[in-house]
Parts: sequence; structure tokens; C-alpha cells
Amino acid sequence: GTDGHSIGPRGTLCERCTDLDRYDEPPPKSRKASAPRKPKMELPANSNPDAIEVILSAQVRKKWRVEPTVRNAESPAHWLGQWRMDFGQKPDRTRWALVTNVATLYTFVFPVKGLGGRDNFEKLFRLRLGFALVDAPKLASWKDAPIVFAAGNPRSAVGSMNDMRRHLAWRTETAVGPMNDDEDWINKTPFLSLPTAFPDKEFAKRLAEANLLKS
Repeated sequence: GTDGHSIGPRGTLCERCTDLDRYDEPPPKSRKASAPRKPKMELPANSNPDAIEVILSAQVRKKWRVEPTVRNAESPAHWLGQWRMDFGQKPDRTRWALVTNVATLYTFVFPVKGLGGRDNFEKLFRLRLGFALVDAPKLASWKDAPIVFAAGNPRSAVGSMNDMRRHLAWRTETAVGPMNDDEDWINKTPFLSLPTAFPDKEFAKRLAEANLLKS
């Protein structure tokens, strides 16, 4: 009756038991060993230097439900061998696909509604590429090159294409004269990463250099 005590959830405790209950560390809880994480499988590098890599953005992969089969090459064997595809939206809420050459930023613009799936994309892309290469007969074989879908993050192309998507969402006119359409306008927009500043000029320069190469 004269000793210190306390009353709590466990009943009436003497002073010593109160101190043990308050300050002793609880026994460690048994934890189940967590299952080791499965290592993420790394995609193989594209082994065909004559193939066209089309790097798909996360948005395109989700929309088409297609997974890349290779990872993009750090330095493709040819400047025509690497393109990146992403979706953008115009002020009228129509969706458009941008297919951009990584080396020159030269871009094809397709309406997503008319593009269809991956099979139709390959047909339309080859058709547009064939028209673009009409002035460079030495590069004509590229329009029939095999196409592989790749994963990757070519930073200069990704950053520039993000600018293109913003341009589509809120079009700003440039001071280089009248534009025929969105594709013409994007290819005449200056980008600091290009030596010639403009995608159409950089693409034309590469075509001219190809024509000068000896057979």
C-alpha cells in the first residue's frame, strides 16, 4: 500500500514492473524473408545495321500494345537507320503521330485515326520515306529496309519532339514564310541541336552528301 504503483491496461503494477513495461525494448518481430526481385531482362541490341529502328515512346507502346524487341543503338550504322515515334494533340483535340529521324529531326506527321495499327504504319512510313528519298537514288534501298521496334531514350530527339508536341498543342508561327501544313511547319522550325538549325535543311544536306558519294 506504500510502494509506488500504476494502474493501466495490464492492471495494477508496482514501480519496478512499470519501469520494465515502459522502457524495455519489445522483442523483435519475426519478419518473413522478402522474395528476391527478378532482374529486369535487358533487351538485345539491334544486330542488323541495315534495319530501321523505330523507337517507340511509352504512349505509343501503351496505345498499340506492342513491346519493343531490341534496344536502340547508341550510334546507328547509318543516319537513316534510327527514328522515334510519339503522339501529339492539336488544339481541336485530334491526335497526330510524329515520326522523327533522330539524326536530322526531319519529321513525318500522320493522323493517328488514319494510321491504324503497326502494320498499316509500316506501309505508310515506307511510302513517305520513299517520297523523301526521291532525290537521293543511292539511298532508295532504305525504303524497303526491315523495320524493328526499339526501346531507348535518345535525349536530343526526345527533347526536340517534346517541343514539337507543344507546338502542335499551341501552334506558334515562325518568321520563315507561309506554311503548307503542320509537317511543313515543324520541319521549318529551328532547333539548336542541328548544325543547320532547320530539320528540312539538315535532311536535304544529308541527301546531297549521299549523292556525292562514289559508287
